[in-house]
This record gives sequence, C-alpha cells and structure tokens, in this order.
Amino acid sequence: MKKLLILGFLTIFSTSKAQAGLISMVTGADMAGLLVTVTFGNGDTQSDVWESTGPESGGVGNRVWSLTQEGDTIGPIASSTFSGAWTLTTIRSIESILIEGINIGLVFDTVFGDGSGTSSGHAFTYDTALATVTTTYTEHYQDELFYSMLLTGSNPNYLGRGSSMLLGSGSFDFMIDVDIIEPELATTEVTAPTTISILALTILGLIATSRRKTK
Repeated sequence: MKKLLILGFLTIFSTSKAQAGLISMVTGADMAGLLVTVTFGNGDTQSDVWESTGPESGGVGNRVWSLTQEGDTIGPIASSTFSGAWTLTTIRSIESILIEGINIGLVFDTVFGDGSGTSSGHAFTYDTALATVTTTYTEHYQDELFYSMLLTGSNPNYLGRGSSMLLGSGSFDFMIDVDIIEPELATTEVTAPTTISILALTILGLIATSRRKTK
C-alpha cells in the first residue's frame, strides 16, 4: 500500500512538471529580438534590436556601429574552417557593449564542455591584438548559463574619456556560444485534468488494495 501511494505521487510530480530544453545550435538568424546597447567613449549610449539578415546570419546597428554574427555560435568543433565569430565594427570609440537575451530566452553558454548537464559551450575568446576585454555575465539562468553579457575593455591607443575603451575604430572579433531556451514541450506537459485522473486512479488502487486485505 505504501509503495503504491509513493509511486502515485512520484508519477504526479514527474509528469506535471514540464522540463525546458535548450536549442544548442544557434546562428545569427536565430537571435532576432536580442537587445544590444553600446556606450561610446563620450558616455552616449545607443540601443538596437537584433534582426535576421540571412539563413544563418544576423546583426544590429547602423552606419556608426554594427554587431554581426554568422554560423553556429559554438564554432567548428573539428574543422579548419573558422566560423561562428561575432564582429563588432565601429567608427567611434566604444567603451562597452551590453548584449541581453532574456526577452527571447537566449543564454550565453560560458563553459566549454558538458560538466553541468547543459550542452557544450564556448568560453569567451577574442583577438588580443586590439584591446584588453573584460566580460561580466549577469541575470543567471542556471549552471554556466547567463542571459546578459557586458564587454568592457581598455585600448592604450585611445586618448579620449578615461582609458576604458573597447575599441577606437575598426573591427573587433570575438567568440561566445549561445543557446536558446525552448518553450515547455507539449509532449511532456500534463494538464490539470490528467493530473487529477492520475490521483483518482491512485486512490482507487489504494481502496482496492485495502478491501482485499480486509477480506
């Protein structure tokens, strides 16, 4: 009887709680809606929303600055072909760039490997020839996954406001893997009536077991 009761409640708990999955293969085209904010060397800020520009590419920006990405953000696993890089291009010095994915369920997968049970990621890497860049992740989702990434840096060749300039002018390439959180899958969801039915069947089973023992 106790085993049946425990089994019934475990069944209700495990089936009524739908699990969210992760889409690990994400390209620039999949990131439409991503919010990007740049802070220029004079303190001015501009924000824009990411748009798809091709089958595997997307970007954001204007004639002054742009951030683009093409291909799987994790890059090639075993290939001599370099792909998946993000490219920041600007004609003004940029102090920082904030990339926020919470509004579209996009998270930065900050660790290479799969030690936490999430899909394998790609830690932040960049071309060190242009600047020293510091990465700050915020809005934690779970394990090594974060909704927001802030890039700040110093460029010794820039003589403007302070020394914390990510880029004077030109382009800056970096790598960071992103995943997208899937909505709760319909096939794993159990609606309230179904959960009630499971509970009713469990109770009926307990009653039947009790009657057999009393006869």
